[in-house]
Amino acid sequence: MANKKSQGPLLFINQPFLRPPANKMQEVFRSKQVNFPSINEDNSNEEWKKKQVEKSEHSGDVENMKTANSDLSNKDTSALKPAQRFPTLNRVKPFKEMNVHERLEYLKNFPKALPPVLCVFYTAEQKHLGFLKEYEEDKVTIQFQNNTTQTFSAAEILNVVMIGIRR
Repeated sequence: MANKKSQGPLLFINQPFLRPPANKMQEVFRSKQVNFPSINEDNSNEEWKKKQVEKSEHSGDVENMKTANSDLSNKDTSALKPAQRFPTLNRVKPFKEMNVHERLEYLKNFPKALPPVLCVFYTAEQKHLGFLKEYEEDKVTIQFQNNTTQTFSAAEILNVVMIGIRR
C-alpha cells in the first residue's frame, strides 16, 4: 500500500480561455408609443381606422399624429360598467353561501371534465358520504363509494358539504 503513487485528477475537462465579449452590445432602444382605442368604442374605432389610413398616406405629418392621439385620449371610457366589457363572465356565488337547492344544482352541472366531487349529504337521521348521481326537482340520487345508490326526496336533505376538493 505504501507503493502507490499519487495520481492526477481522474476526469479532466478542457475549458478554453475565452476573451470577454466585445463592446458591441446594444445600448439604446427606442419605440413609438401608440394609443389603441378600447374594445367598446364603436364610433371612435371607425374614426381611428380612418386616421390610421391618413397617417399611412402622410407618414411624415406630425400634426396628424398629435391630433389623433389627443382625440383618442379624450374619449371617456370610465362610464362603461365591467359587465358591459365582459358579458360572458358571470361571477359564481361561493359554495358556502349557496342554499341547499343551489348546491344541488351546482353539483348537477359540475363539469364533466373534472372527477365527481365527494360530498356529505346531511339528512335528519344521519349523514351520507358520496357523489351526486342525479338531481331532479323532488328526487336526489346519491352514489356511495362502494358504487351503491340511494334515492332521497329533496326535502329530506338539510345540508350539502363538499369535501372532495382540498387545497
